Amino acid sequence: MTFVAGFRCLDGLVLCSDSRESDGYVERNVRRLSSYHVSDEWGVAIGGAGDALLIREFRSKLFDSLGNGNYDRLGTEVQIESALRYMKQQHPDSDLKFVVGLFSQQASEVNLYRAEQGCVSPQDAFCFIGQDATLANFIVESIFDPLVRVDEAARLAIFVTSIMKEHADGVGGPTQCLTHKKGEPGWKTYDLDEITTIESELPFHDTHWLLWNYWRSKHNTGDHQAPKRLSSRTPEPEH
Repeated sequence: MTFVAGFRCLDGLVLCSDSRESDGYVERNVRRLSSYHVSDEWGVAIGGAGDALLIREFRSKLFDSLGNGNYDRLGTEVQIESALRYMKQQHPDSDLKFVVGLFSQQASEVNLYRAEQGCVSPQDAFCFIGQDATLANFIVESIFDPLVRVDEAARLAIFVTSIMKEHADGVGGPTQCLTHKKGEPGWKTYDLDEITTIESELPFHDTHWLLWNYWRSKHNTGDHQAPKRLSSRTPEPEH
């Protein structure tokens, strides 16, 4: 499995994912996020959950169909659904799912979608696909502000992905992140150094200690100290 997150922000869009793929025998890192833009006027980005070869086939089918025409939101939604139906016809046993971001400079609009089973569903704020996203939903619903901007949402997406990599089976590998800000051309790809820096500033294991402190504050029955390690995989926070 994998994990892909999408955020629709006050000033743009964020897509983020892990990169691990496994066939049960071999694990490898693959490209989950892809972007496409036309003359700096409009563009689309996709993050796919499923077989990497099929994701590449879908990407080629979709991007080839978009061409270099003028921006057409409804037309693009139809093209995405058409590409999904094509993949289902060609690979009936596949279970491809996508997060899709779409922007237009002319209309100054940004749109976020969840795409699967031949259907494109608009999303108001955020969505997740791939691995069971119950944990991710809990965290983001607790933190997300509708007025959040792209830079902060990208940090949140990377943080949530790092937690999913730690706790969800089959999620792992280097994190990938794409963003678009209104008024800017195309998509920005976060490089590995940027993502590593954000991960070091927002260590996922701090959440364990925050929960521990909250629980002790509500159940102050003695002089309890936080354990040296809350799990075999959880290091102590840095001071």
